Amino acid sequence: MSLDPNGNVPNFFDGPSLQPVVLATGVIFIIVSVVFVAFRFVKAQGAKKFGKIHIDDCTQFNAANKKERTG
Repeated sequence: MSLDPNGNVPNFFDGPSLQPVVLATGVIFIIVSVVFVAFRFVKAQGAKKFGKIHIDDCTQFNAANKKERTG
């Protein structure tokens, strides 16, 4: 097996954990998605042309929750 660019032997067994990076990325995506959904609801409530939130918004929310619960 060849060496790393640093000249070290590759370590495939006890490498550093990327768990904090994965967790932070997930939290950031959740925060961004909540902000976008909240913005959509605020814009839908304030839109004079369309009125209020329609049934399509509720069914999409319920489908996302059902998918999350069932895995």
